Amino acid sequence: MRWRAGLLAAALGALASPEGAGSANSCTHPPRPPALLQARVVRVVDGDTLRARLRDGQQRVRLVGVDAPETLSGPHQERQARQWGLSPEELQRWGEVASAFARRHLSGRWVGLELDIEERDEFGRLLAYVWLGRLVFNLELVREGYAWAHPVPPNLRYADRLVACQWEAQRLRRGLWGR
Repeated sequence: MRWRAGLLAAALGALASPEGAGSANSCTHPPRPPALLQARVVRVVDGDTLRARLRDGQQRVRLVGVDAPETLSGPHQERQARQWGLSPEELQRWGEVASAFARRHLSGRWVGLELDIEERDEFGRLLAYVWLGRLVFNLELVREGYAWAHPVPPNLRYADRLVACQWEAQRLRRGLWGR
């Protein structure tokens, strides 16, 4: 339920802002921060989770601000299917597509990890925005329609941009939105 409040706040902020293209309220990439945690992606678990090797060892990393379709059946998949009006089978298929997209772009790559307010989720995963060069992969995943914007307070650094990317994907019927 917290993520809905975050999504609503981000959406209202995007609607209320008079800023134009290139702002935090558009589907654009922010300037790359100078200090990021350097990591090598060891394994893509699914569309929004990976394992990465950092200086202090391997970490499970959850892409913050996004929610990709689940590939495994269970309560979370059932909840997603109801929420987005998809059958569990269709959701699982899109989960596999999102996972393949993440593998294609992240597997074996050096990435920068940007943390927000909370560093870890309730499962102990590192919460991060994943930078590939000058691109935030979290934004690309949503822009291409392979995940939904899923802002969860207090990690809202790019919430407006993620919502804008989801609106762009919906408008252009990309990925899930073109089904």
